[in-house]
Amino acid sequence: MKRIFIATTLALTLLLSSLFTGHYSLATGFAPEPEFLADGELHLPILMYHKVLKSKKGKYIVTPSQLEEDFIALKEAGFETVFMSEVIDWVDDRGTLPDKPILITFDDGQYNNIFYGLEIAKRHNVKIMLNPVTSFSKFSTDTGDHSNPNYSHMTWDQIKEAVDTGLVEIGNHSHNMHKFKPRFGIMQKAGENLETYKENLSKDIQMAQELISQAGAPIPTTFAYPFGKYSKKSKQFLLDMGFRALLTCNEGINSIKKGEPSSLHALRRYNRDGWMTTEKVVSLMCLSPKSNYAVSVGGFITANNRDESSDRNCIDAENIETEMTQPHLMFGDDEIAEEAEKLFEKSESEPKKFIKWVEFNANSTMMNRAQKAHKQLVEKGVEGVGTVELLAYLALKNGNNFNTKRDTVKLNDIVQKLVSDNREEFDKYKENRFYRYYTESFHAVLDGIIDPKTGITIAHHPIAKGYWHTGHDDFGNSRSFGFKRRHLGHDLFGGIGTPIIAVEGGTITELGWNRFGGWRVGIRSEDAKRYYYYAHLRRSKPFPEELKLGDTVKAGDVVGYLGNTGYSSTPNTNMKTSRPHLHFGMQLIFDPSQEDGNGEIWIDVYQICKFLESHKKAAK
Repeated sequence: MKRIFIATTLALTLLLSSLFTGHYSLATGFAPEPEFLADGELHLPILMYHKVLKSKKGKYIVTPSQLEEDFIALKEAGFETVFMSEVIDWVDDRGTLPDKPILITFDDGQYNNIFYGLEIAKRHNVKIMLNPVTSFSKFSTDTGDHSNPNYSHMTWDQIKEAVDTGLVEIGNHSHNMHKFKPRFGIMQKAGENLETYKENLSKDIQMAQELISQAGAPIPTTFAYPFGKYSKKSKQFLLDMGFRALLTCNEGINSIKKGEPSSLHALRRYNRDGWMTTEKVVSLMCLSPKSNYAVSVGGFITANNRDESSDRNCIDAENIETEMTQPHLMFGDDEIAEEAEKLFEKSESEPKKFIKWVEFNANSTMMNRAQKAHKQLVEKGVEGVGTVELLAYLALKNGNNFNTKRDTVKLNDIVQKLVSDNREEFDKYKENRFYRYYTESFHAVLDGIIDPKTGITIAHHPIAKGYWHTGHDDFGNSRSFGFKRRHLGHDLFGGIGTPIIAVEGGTITELGWNRFGGWRVGIRSEDAKRYYYYAHLRRSKPFPEELKLGDTVKAGDVVGYLGNTGYSSTPNTNMKTSRPHLHFGMQLIFDPSQEDGNGEIWIDVYQICKFLESHKKAAK
């Protein structure tokens, strides 16, 4: 209560002040007039891109046309691109900068950054910073598996050629620390002493420095934190190693000052979300550093960043227009910002918590029986207990190791008690952390399959009604094309041309060729918790002609046709080692960091497909 009272007082006081000084507009959230800067101060917006792909867009993926529209619009808005080395020189009072500088960065070193991004930059004379993960570049160089914009990383020769254009500067993004395990990015591992941590960190980052130098690029003085994760310790280590600028993933606008090198030690960047419009991008770049912190009557407004860090978060930039309908206070005064940081120090220091692993082991029979019990409870007026809650209760009892005979007895027993208005047995587990885990994870799996309120099946089997198919539970089997890995889906063998049905509705986020999956379609559910992957579609006619990237589809719509494509870098190629089949997969996403990379969660959908056998939809 004390924190809320202080925050409320700060908010109301500064809101009134800002209304009279013109820094805030009730209509738009920000007044259009320019802000007066102190001598030796400049605002530096930084845009962060990752992948540039023709066939897909997403939170960290833009299309070439989007990138070009961004570059054109930013120039029209008066922005001039600069290198970080120019910014450093300006801070050191050894150089000049334009009135409206902007830094364009690309993280991870994807080849598509050069194939599409650099070519577009050349057309518009845009300076860019590439931050490659050097272990990825080493792999592409050593194996010769490069020059495919869909998945390759840039080689040493490609980095040298990019630098030689005069439009590219290279930053350090670590050698081999762009991972979630054994450490999260460059963060210190549990039980790792300080000296060992410093040694491991220095060894990795120095390796990246040497490889970049050997490629023919200047030794970087900028470091981009993998996943945006950092600490006071890692920050100091990097400064001791000679890095002058440190790039975070916290969103906001930077205020850089001559003679103050520390103004470059926690630089904010806006992630260029592929679902964001170019107009929104430009409007964000035009904001003031005063937009970096927000206090509302309800408390602190945190950013929708890729990751948490020790730095202060900013308001969710994607929702500025809607958020501003509430009386939020935007401020940038150092003393007030420091006070706000103290107020919320505890919440900021707590690590972000989200589910990182799920095994859904309920078999189709128990899913059916839990669903039937759910409908019975609805009829009897029992609230708060559905299919998911019943399966979570059983998982708690059986350790997520389902046995139809044993679990049916337990299910019938608990349902009978609930119908008899005896909730004691069930409710005593509601605060159990394992029950809460099973409930949240099972909801993520089933909310697009079974209606959480009514218990009615709302999804469809991926194979259209009236068409044959066969298969077995092959989740986790070994695959070796490209590299050794586990099979993260379920193969349904059938006839070429069999219509493929959208199991659940959502937005098409992938549509096109992939050397592993061939022609494929990716659909993100409306609640963004599930991603459905339909791969190896038919050669020459993989999906309906009218289907487009970004389209919204409904459960039951035809989204493709069964085929046998894939395992080739050449589009429209059939596999030579397999029968025609659909690869169907489901990925769960509890946090943006799980969208792509080592944190992905794929579940075994074999039993779900068996459950949906009685819910097939005829192709229209």
